[in-house]
Amino acid sequence: MIVGSLAPWATFMAFTKNGIDGDGWMTLGIGVLSAIALFSILTRGGKAHRGDRWIGAGAGVICLVISIASIMDVMSQTTEVFDRTIGIQVGWGLWLVAISSATLFLTGLTVAKQTRRI
Repeated sequence: MIVGSLAPWATFMAFTKNGIDGDGWMTLGIGVLSAIALFSILTRGGKAHRGDRWIGAGAGVICLVISIASIMDVMSQTTEVFDRTIGIQVGWGLWLVAISSATLFLTGLTVAKQTRRI
């Protein structure tokens, strides 16, 4: 998710807009915080406090909502030039953030279930 936040989110011909220019700074920050939280649970041997076991799942949902909204926004940008409709393409970084967010959500749910048993 961190790499996708820094990568291109929108492309048009030879021009790109990176995620950090828009909402990518939010997904970058949330990704870093969730990585720290999940790593701290790992280093404690799977012992999580009451609230920090849900950080991964919550971060995944928030970033997934941000990425889906951004994908819909990019795909809605079209114009007509010489009777042809052209539009902005979704960049690979935005797709990576969406997939990573869904993966983080599933991983966060797994961590939350596993740490409840400990």
